[in-house]
Amino acid sequence: MLSDTVRLGDKIKIILVEGEENRERKASYNSRIVEIMDSNRIKASMPIVNGKYVVLDSLKQYNIEFITKKGMFECQARIVRRFKEKMKFFVVFEIMSELEKLQRREFYRLECVFNIKFRRSLEGNIYAKDNEEDQKITTEFVEDVRDVALVYEKKKTPWHAAIVTNISGGGARFNSREALRKGEKVLLKMHLKFDEGEGDYEIPAKVIHSAEVPNRPDIFESRVQFTDITTKDREAVIRFVFDEERRIRRRKRD
Repeated sequence: MLSDTVRLGDKIKIILVEGEENRERKASYNSRIVEIMDSNRIKASMPIVNGKYVVLDSLKQYNIEFITKKGMFECQARIVRRFKEKMKFFVVFEIMSELEKLQRREFYRLECVFNIKFRRSLEGNIYAKDNEEDQKITTEFVEDVRDVALVYEKKKTPWHAAIVTNISGGGARFNSREALRKGEKVLLKMHLKFDEGEGDYEIPAKVIHSAEVPNRPDIFESRVQFTDITTKDREAVIRFVFDEERRIRRRKRD
């Protein structure tokens, strides 16, 4: 069912399609679900571009991309109603096909601020997080297995404090006092709070850019791409992004 995948408030992209089998994408507009009316109909805000409503043509064909906690989905849809309510314009779509999960590395990016820690790689390798790998790395340095954990800890580089300013299911941007190298591997440690619950996560990442913050020679802005991230951890980050966005909107209204 539609309600098993999408939720009230989820972002959507309304895509005008034309051509053979509606494969040609002519335009796209951002909107948001304001009501899940039944198993195959949703009510959404009429899109706004440059401060003006875009009145969608009810005779045209559309695809809708749903940006949800479970990932991104797409389906075919048609407009069944357009109307004005309390000085705002809305559109009702009827879903015409099954939701298809999009296997793409594009994620909704949220501007937010929270503290994390990161650790730089050791000899170009990301850190192993289990005891078996700890032993493999350190047995060449010691003979007594009782000293393995201690030696491994000494070989690790320290944790550095950082402040995230932007995050998505694909990566993050953060500020720190460390200048990182492009291509360098790091391990991010972050505590994520959800609407229901919270958790600690360690996520491997690769630096794609790092530079001084203008007028702040002691602060560096780094952008990283998550690498070798588990599906469970990526879904947790996406869930955090949408929960945090809702919290930000609620704080702005209060």
